[in-house]
Amino acid sequence: NGRWLKLEAYPIFENNKITSFLHKVVNVTKEKKIEELLIDSEKKYHDLVETAQEMIFKCDLEGRLTFINTSWANEHGYTVNEMMNKPFTDFMEPEQAKKDWEVFKKLLLGETIKNFYTYHLTKSGNKLHLLFNAQPLYDGHNKLIGTQGTALNISQQVSQRSTLTETEIKYQSLFNNTSDYIFLIDNNMNVLSVNNSAKNFIGKTKSKITDEA
Repeated sequence: NGRWLKLEAYPIFENNKITSFLHKVVNVTKEKKIEELLIDSEKKYHDLVETAQEMIFKCDLEGRLTFINTSWANEHGYTVNEMMNKPFTDFMEPEQAKKDWEVFKKLLLGETIKNFYTYHLTKSGNKLHLLFNAQPLYDGHNKLIGTQGTALNISQQVSQRSTLTETEIKYQSLFNNTSDYIFLIDNNMNVLSVNNSAKNFIGKTKSKITDEA
């Protein structure tokens, strides 16, 4: 009928000899159901962590990685075993590692870190730009045992921003060095900007031209 029973047996002695046993049957259905729920919950948690796109980690008090999910390892280009139990600073340039260690010490003092930018080095030596959220990690007795958190790979966004900046620099160089006279004017005919050739031709600075427009 779907019940779990535990049989307990206790020997009965007479004249230092076992003459019989006392049997006890205990209904442990409730405990087994709780155990099954815990196992199922742990499996779901494990599956969620391992399939998450976010990089998840835990460190001990020395900064050694005590847990990383598959996403963390994949983004770095390593296997999980290659990174486990190694200091997170092993995967960083020395100068950046010093900065991040100071942040790590703040976590050990009980602070929570949100949207902290840093970068690691992948196995191939490329920069892995990351945005971190992290907090202290405590055991069941509220004793500090390390840190834990998540990281998001923002390398693509950083690359796009860098490309945009390079484009802006090229535009400004072209704008200021061309021999053409260029004026930028808004809908109300206000002069927003002029290039060097235009300023030299008119003989006035941009501010004067703007003031008189």
